[in-house]
Amino acid sequence: VLDGGSKIVDKSALYHGHAEKLFNLDFAKFRIGSNFRIYTPKSNGSLFSDTISVSSSGDTSENRIINKEIGGYVGLEKSFLNDQLILKGSVRLDKNQNFKLIPTQAISGIFNLNENHTIRSTFTSAIRNPTLLNQYQYYNVGRAKLVGNINGYENLYTLESVYAALTSGRNQDSLVSFRLDPIKPEEVKCLEFGYRGALLNRFYIDANYYYSHYTDFIGYKIGVKYDTIGNNDPNAYDISLQSIQAYRMAANAENTVTTQG
Repeated sequence: VLDGGSKIVDKSALYHGHAEKLFNLDFAKFRIGSNFRIYTPKSNGSLFSDTISVSSSGDTSENRIINKEIGGYVGLEKSFLNDQLILKGSVRLDKNQNFKLIPTQAISGIFNLNENHTIRSTFTSAIRNPTLLNQYQYYNVGRAKLVGNINGYENLYTLESVYAALTSGRNQDSLVSFRLDPIKPEEVKCLEFGYRGALLNRFYIDANYYYSHYTDFIGYKIGVKYDTIGNNDPNAYDISLQSIQAYRMAANAENTVTTQG
Protein backbone atom coordinates (compact mmCIF):
# COMPACT_ATOMS: atom_id res chain seq x y z
CA VAL A 1 0.00 0.00 0.00
CA LEU A 2 1.41 3.39 -0.97
CA ASP A 3 1.31 6.22 1.55
CA GLY A 4 2.63 8.84 -0.83
CA GLY A 5 5.96 9.75 -2.33
CA SER A 6 7.34 9.35 -5.82
CA LYS A 7 7.90 5.60 -5.89
CA ILE A 8 6.34 3.81 -8.88
CA VAL A 9 5.52 0.13 -8.45
CA ASP A 10 5.52 -1.87 -11.67
CA LYS A 11 4.79 -5.60 -11.58
CA SER A 12 3.06 -5.60 -14.95
CA ALA A 13 3.14 -8.49 -17.39
CA LEU A 14 2.49 -9.05 -21.08
CA TYR A 15 1.58 -12.39 -22.67
CA HIS A 16 1.97 -12.56 -26.44
CA GLY A 17 1.36 -15.32 -28.96
CA HIS A 18 1.80 -15.33 -32.73
CA ALA A 19 1.32 -18.10 -35.29
CA GLU A 20 1.71 -18.01 -39.07
CA LYS A 21 1.55 -20.48 -41.94
CA LEU A 22 2.80 -19.95 -45.49
CA PHE A 23 1.42 -22.01 -48.38
CA ASN A 24 3.46 -22.14 -51.60
CA LEU A 25 0.72 -23.00 -54.08
CA ASP A 26 1.12 -23.35 -57.81
CA PHE A 27 -1.09 -20.32 -58.32
CA ALA A 28 0.40 -18.03 -55.70
CA LYS A 29 1.82 -17.76 -52.20
CA PHE A 30 -0.87 -17.71 -49.51
CA ARG A 31 -0.22 -16.59 -45.93
CA ILE A 32 -2.47 -16.81 -42.89
CA GLY A 33 -1.70 -15.80 -39.33
CA SER A 34 -3.06 -14.68 -35.99
CA ASN A 35 -1.81 -13.16 -32.78
CA PHE A 36 -3.09 -12.32 -29.32
CA ARG A 37 -1.96 -10.22 -26.39
CA ILE A 38 -2.98 -10.15 -22.75
CA TYR A 39 -1.84 -7.22 -20.62
CA THR A 40 -1.94 -7.36 -16.82
CA PRO A 41 -0.72 -4.00 -15.51
CA LYS A 42 -0.05 -3.88 -11.79
CA SER A 43 1.21 -0.70 -10.18
CA ASN A 44 -0.62 -0.70 -6.84
CA GLY A 45 -2.17 2.61 -7.85
CA SER A 46 1.15 4.38 -8.44
CA LEU A 47 0.76 4.61 -12.22
CA PHE A 48 -2.51 2.94 -13.26
CA SER A 49 -6.03 3.11 -11.86
CA ASP A 50 -5.51 -0.20 -10.04
CA THR A 51 -5.51 1.28 -6.56
CA ILE A 52 -5.32 -1.04 -3.58
CA SER A 53 -7.60 0.06 -0.75
CA VAL A 54 -7.62 -1.08 2.87
CA SER A 55 -10.89 -1.29 4.81
CA SER A 56 -11.30 -0.49 8.50
CA SER A 57 -11.13 -4.22 9.21
CA GLY A 58 -7.79 -4.49 7.49
CA ASP A 59 -9.02 -6.25 4.35
CA THR A 60 -7.47 -5.16 1.07
CA SER A 61 -9.17 -4.87 -2.32
CA GLU A 62 -7.65 -4.26 -5.72
CA ASN A 63 -9.09 -2.83 -8.93
CA ARG A 64 -7.44 -5.43 -11.13
CA ILE A 65 -6.95 -4.52 -14.80
CA ILE A 66 -6.75 -7.11 -17.58
CA ASN A 67 -6.72 -6.02 -21.20
CA LYS A 68 -7.00 -8.47 -24.12
CA GLU A 69 -6.67 -8.09 -27.86
CA ILE A 70 -6.59 -10.45 -30.81
CA GLY A 71 -5.89 -10.12 -34.52
CA GLY A 72 -5.82 -12.21 -37.66
CA TYR A 73 -4.72 -11.71 -41.25
CA VAL A 74 -4.56 -13.33 -44.69
CA GLY A 75 -2.21 -12.40 -47.50
CA LEU A 76 -1.66 -13.31 -51.13
CA GLU A 77 1.44 -12.87 -53.30
CA LYS A 78 1.38 -13.44 -57.06
CA SER A 79 4.11 -13.07 -59.72
CA PHE A 80 3.60 -12.15 -63.36
CA LEU A 81 5.75 -11.80 -66.46
CA ASN A 82 8.36 -14.31 -65.27
CA ASP A 83 8.66 -12.60 -61.89
CA GLN A 84 9.16 -9.21 -63.44
CA LEU A 85 5.99 -7.98 -61.70
CA ILE A 86 5.10 -9.00 -58.13
CA LEU A 87 1.78 -8.06 -56.53
CA LYS A 88 0.94 -8.52 -52.84
CA GLY A 89 -2.27 -7.92 -50.93
CA SER A 90 -3.48 -8.56 -47.39
CA VAL A 91 -6.46 -8.02 -45.11
CA ARG A 92 -6.27 -7.87 -41.33
CA LEU A 93 -8.84 -7.75 -38.51
CA ASP A 94 -8.03 -6.48 -35.01
CA LYS A 95 -10.16 -6.46 -31.87
CA ASN A 96 -9.31 -5.02 -28.49
CA GLN A 97 -11.82 -5.72 -25.73
CA ASN A 98 -12.42 -1.99 -25.25
CA PHE A 99 -12.79 -1.05 -28.92
CA LYS A 100 -14.71 -2.13 -31.98
CA LEU A 101 -13.48 -4.63 -34.58
CA ILE A 102 -11.36 -2.76 -37.14
CA PRO A 103 -10.36 -4.06 -40.61
CA THR A 104 -7.22 -2.85 -42.40
CA GLN A 105 -5.89 -3.56 -45.88
CA ALA A 106 -2.61 -3.36 -47.76
CA ILE A 107 -1.59 -3.76 -51.40
CA SER A 108 1.81 -3.39 -53.01
CA GLY A 109 3.47 -3.84 -56.36
CA ILE A 110 7.10 -4.28 -57.42
CA PHE A 111 8.08 -3.93 -61.07
CA ASN A 112 11.59 -4.87 -62.20
CA LEU A 113 12.28 -2.79 -65.30
CA ASN A 114 15.53 -4.72 -65.74
CA GLU A 115 18.29 -6.07 -63.54
CA ASN A 116 19.42 -2.55 -62.63
CA HIS A 117 16.15 -0.68 -62.08
CA THR A 118 13.14 -1.45 -59.86
CA ILE A 119 10.12 0.66 -59.01
CA ARG A 120 7.65 -0.05 -56.23
CA SER A 121 4.43 1.33 -54.79
CA THR A 122 2.46 0.49 -51.65
CA PHE A 123 -0.85 1.45 -50.13
CA THR A 124 -1.33 0.45 -46.51
CA SER A 125 -3.85 1.10 -43.78
CA ALA A 126 -3.19 0.37 -40.14
CA ILE A 127 -4.40 1.05 -36.62
CA ARG A 128 -2.72 1.83 -33.31
CA ASN A 129 -4.68 0.84 -30.26
CA PRO A 130 -4.42 3.23 -27.30
CA THR A 131 -1.69 2.10 -24.94
CA LEU A 132 -2.41 0.98 -21.39
CA LEU A 133 -1.42 4.47 -20.22
CA ASN A 134 -3.83 6.01 -22.74
CA GLN A 135 -6.57 3.82 -21.29
CA TYR A 136 -5.88 3.33 -17.59
CA GLN A 137 -3.24 5.80 -16.40
CA TYR A 138 -3.76 7.55 -13.08
CA TYR A 139 -0.66 9.47 -11.99
CA ASN A 140 -0.98 12.32 -9.53
CA VAL A 141 1.81 14.87 -9.96
CA GLY A 142 0.29 17.46 -7.64
CA ARG A 143 -1.66 20.23 -9.34
CA ALA A 144 -2.27 17.97 -12.34
CA LYS A 145 -3.27 14.36 -12.73
CA LEU A 146 -2.14 12.41 -15.79
CA VAL A 147 -5.07 10.13 -16.55
CA GLY A 148 -6.22 7.63 -19.14
CA ASN A 149 -9.51 8.00 -20.94
CA ILE A 150 -11.37 4.74 -21.25
CA ASN A 151 -14.76 6.16 -20.22
CA GLY A 152 -14.66 9.83 -21.26
CA TYR A 153 -15.05 12.91 -19.05
CA GLU A 154 -17.85 15.37 -18.31
CA ASN A 155 -18.01 18.84 -16.74
CA LEU A 156 -14.54 20.02 -17.65
CA TYR A 157 -13.42 23.61 -18.17
CA THR A 158 -10.67 24.99 -20.38
CA LEU A 159 -7.51 26.02 -18.60
CA GLU A 160 -7.56 29.43 -20.28
CA SER A 161 -11.05 30.33 -19.06
CA VAL A 162 -10.33 29.21 -15.49
CA TYR A 163 -7.11 31.23 -15.45
CA ALA A 164 -9.02 34.27 -16.71
CA ALA A 165 -11.59 33.83 -13.94
CA LEU A 166 -8.82 33.59 -11.35
CA THR A 167 -7.00 36.69 -12.50
CA SER A 168 -9.87 38.96 -13.51
CA GLY A 169 -12.73 37.87 -11.26
CA ARG A 170 -15.10 37.21 -14.14
CA ASN A 171 -18.39 35.54 -13.35
CA GLN A 172 -19.18 31.89 -13.90
CA ASP A 173 -20.64 32.56 -17.34
CA SER A 174 -17.15 33.29 -18.63
CA LEU A 175 -16.01 29.72 -18.01
CA VAL A 176 -15.81 27.54 -21.12
CA SER A 177 -16.95 23.98 -20.47
CA PHE A 178 -16.42 20.89 -22.58
CA ARG A 179 -16.73 17.12 -22.50
CA LEU A 180 -14.25 14.56 -23.73
CA ASP A 181 -15.25 11.40 -25.59
CA PRO A 182 -13.59 8.09 -24.66
CA ILE A 183 -10.36 7.45 -26.49
CA LYS A 184 -10.42 5.21 -29.55
CA PRO A 185 -7.83 3.65 -31.86
CA GLU A 186 -5.76 5.81 -34.15
CA GLU A 187 -6.03 4.96 -37.86
CA VAL A 188 -3.65 5.77 -40.71
CA LYS A 189 -3.60 5.36 -44.47
CA CYS A 190 -0.26 5.61 -46.24
CA LEU A 191 0.72 5.84 -49.91
CA GLU A 192 4.32 5.12 -50.77
CA PHE A 193 6.48 5.19 -53.92
CA GLY A 194 10.04 4.01 -54.33
CA TYR A 195 12.86 3.46 -56.78
CA ARG A 196 16.01 1.38 -56.51
CA GLY A 197 18.67 1.17 -59.16
CA ALA A 198 22.25 1.44 -60.28
CA LEU A 199 23.47 4.13 -62.67
CA LEU A 200 26.56 3.71 -64.84
CA ASN A 201 27.56 0.78 -62.63
CA ARG A 202 28.88 3.37 -60.18
CA PHE A 203 25.99 4.95 -58.31
CA TYR A 204 23.45 3.02 -56.24
CA ILE A 205 20.19 4.84 -55.57
CA ASP A 206 17.36 3.86 -53.19
CA ALA A 207 14.76 6.64 -53.02
CA ASN A 208 11.40 6.60 -51.27
CA TYR A 209 8.47 8.99 -50.79
CA TYR A 210 5.50 8.51 -48.45
CA TYR A 211 2.35 10.40 -47.55
CA SER A 212 0.35 9.40 -44.46
CA HIS A 213 -3.12 10.50 -43.42
CA TYR A 214 -4.12 9.98 -39.77
CA THR A 215 -7.58 10.10 -38.24
CA ASP A 216 -8.17 10.06 -34.46
CA PHE A 217 -4.49 10.80 -33.89
CA ILE A 218 -3.70 10.02 -30.23
CA GLY A 219 -2.43 12.84 -28.05
CA TYR A 220 -3.74 14.53 -24.93
CA LYS A 221 -5.96 17.38 -23.80
CA ILE A 222 -5.87 19.49 -20.65
CA GLY A 223 -9.01 20.24 -18.66
CA VAL A 224 -9.85 21.65 -15.23
CA LYS A 225 -12.40 20.82 -12.56
CA TYR A 226 -13.06 23.02 -9.55
CA ASP A 227 -15.10 22.94 -6.34
CA THR A 228 -17.65 25.65 -5.59
CA ILE A 229 -16.99 27.55 -2.40
CA GLY A 230 -19.25 29.98 -0.65
CA ASN A 231 -22.97 30.10 0.08
CA ASN A 232 -25.94 27.93 -0.88
CA ASP A 233 -26.60 29.86 -4.10
CA PRO A 234 -25.94 27.32 -6.90
CA ASN A 235 -24.89 30.15 -9.21
CA ALA A 236 -22.39 31.55 -6.76
CA TYR A 237 -18.84 30.39 -6.83
CA ASP A 238 -15.39 31.33 -5.70
CA ILE A 239 -12.53 29.86 -7.67
CA SER A 240 -9.30 29.59 -5.74
CA LEU A 241 -6.10 27.72 -6.39
CA GLN A 242 -7.07 25.31 -3.62
CA SER A 243 -10.31 24.37 -5.38
CA ILE A 244 -8.76 23.60 -8.78
CA GLN A 245 -7.70 20.22 -10.10
CA ALA A 246 -6.14 20.02 -13.56
CA TYR A 247 -6.15 16.86 -15.67
CA ARG A 248 -4.05 15.88 -18.65
CA MET A 249 -6.21 13.31 -20.39
CA ALA A 250 -5.41 11.02 -23.30
CA ALA A 251 -7.50 12.14 -26.27
CA ASN A 252 -7.94 11.85 -30.03
CA ALA A 253 -7.21 14.81 -32.27
CA GLU A 254 -10.32 16.46 -33.69
CA ASN A 255 -8.59 17.26 -36.98
CA THR A 256 -6.78 14.98 -39.37
CA VAL A 257 -3.00 14.81 -39.20
CA THR A 258 -0.77 14.30 -42.23
CA THR A 259 2.91 13.50 -42.60
CA GLN A 260 5.14 13.13 -45.62
CA GLY A 261 8.77 12.61 -46.32
